[in-house]
Amino acid sequence: MGLSKKERLDLLKSLRVDLFLTFYNLSVIICGLSLNQLVEDKICFNQLKLDSTTCLNIENVNGTREADKDYIISTAATFKNYQTLISTLPTVVLIFFIGHWIDNHPKQLKYILAVPAIGGTIISFILIFICFKFQIDYRFLLLTDVVRGLTGGSVVVFTGIYTYITQRTPSRLRTLRFAILELFKFIPNPISTYLGGLILNSKPWIADQPRNYIGVFFLSASFSIVGTIWILLSLNDSDQARKLLDLNGRNDDRSKSNNEVEEKPAETASKIFDLENVKNMIQTCIKKRENGFRARIWHSILALTFTLLCMSETVIEFPFAQKVYHWDSAYYSRISPIFMILTAAASSFAIPVLIRRFSITDTKMCLLGFVSLFLSLAVRGLWLSPNGYYVSSFAGILSGLLQISIRAFLARMIKSDEIAQIYSLLSAIEAFAPLLSSLFYTTIFHATISFNPGLVYLIACAFLIYPFCIIVWLDFTKSVWYNANEEVNIPQTTVYNTIES
Repeated sequence: MGLSKKERLDLLKSLRVDLFLTFYNLSVIICGLSLNQLVEDKICFNQLKLDSTTCLNIENVNGTREADKDYIISTAATFKNYQTLISTLPTVVLIFFIGHWIDNHPKQLKYILAVPAIGGTIISFILIFICFKFQIDYRFLLLTDVVRGLTGGSVVVFTGIYTYITQRTPSRLRTLRFAILELFKFIPNPISTYLGGLILNSKPWIADQPRNYIGVFFLSASFSIVGTIWILLSLNDSDQARKLLDLNGRNDDRSKSNNEVEEKPAETASKIFDLENVKNMIQTCIKKRENGFRARIWHSILALTFTLLCMSETVIEFPFAQKVYHWDSAYYSRISPIFMILTAAASSFAIPVLIRRFSITDTKMCLLGFVSLFLSLAVRGLWLSPNGYYVSSFAGILSGLLQISIRAFLARMIKSDEIAQIYSLLSAIEAFAPLLSSLFYTTIFHATISFNPGLVYLIACAFLIYPFCIIVWLDFTKSVWYNANEEVNIPQTTVYNTIES
């Protein structure tokens, strides 16, 4: 599993998409806390007509205002359901078209990735306008979710990035490569959460604003613009991943012919919304496969979906902290990044050790992640004090192994000319995970906030039973499928040299 100096240098050259993901996630995540706070403040100031002393310290309100506090927090949490629904549905429709299109037009991948980043810039400026017009009803924020849905959002970004990495990386290195991607994916979390909270609670840049929302959204727009420029200028080798597939002897004649034709963005973009793309993708996903691969692929996708549902508790994490721990946005934005960093570091650095020192397989690594996530949710739901938050966060630092390992062994089941199509289906299903998790967490949290706010975390533990059983089954039967689609054993240096030539 060791990498030579040349292989490390070649690996660094392939991190263009990882850096783009960092910029994109910075622009999205930095808005999260401020958006939640903006909704709460608009409800408090505009709808309930409460004074600034109450609205700016809602987490510390009690006594006669306790009912107002619960209404504001639960209404803001429920509003996220509508935001998720509106941003998800258009994206799901879009993703069914682009999977087969990406497989046939890999050279245009950078344009597909740039669209969500451009959408993020538009969203930031809409948010700034809504802040200037503070008396506008908070429901107008749904306009930003319409833009995110029409431009693809994170679903399109991850479909393109996972396709690029899978096509470019041999199976023996994919777990490590996905771990590196996961590190870049997690890096923006603590940075943007801390920075967003710091700016939000600083002196407003514009007078007559309750908080400095505009400063946060302006910074979000800056990250989106930088990400757009970076991906358009740097990603010029997405079509060369095909050379890697040709070396492995797994490319078909159709793929080769498509690459021989010089592609123009305007011409190929018109082919995105072709119903043949949807038809081909559906046929690829439902066709019968040898050795039960169809069942294994579908169970793996559903297991990942259930896992993402349980891991999406962040939708209520800040309202939960307000209600249970009495934390404000300033303290929450200082303490939560610490555990985000620990989780990112633990997952990313544990994988090379587990693989090189203990020769652990993807499936066993996945089981380790399940144990970590289960303990985290259970402790969070049972121990309703700040110490419970610290212990549960520490218990979950290896939960990041789940997504990395599931994607790694799922890639082993997919043939090279089906990568983008299967990942598109995966992205479409995963797009519903935030919607389902938002409905799940906010509905139960809203119903139990007054008597047992931690119950939602305990129910989430029960949802881990199905994916846990699937991974145990895959681990016991891995002799049938684990190396079935293994590439020809080609030195990695040879592969990268061919790509660069």
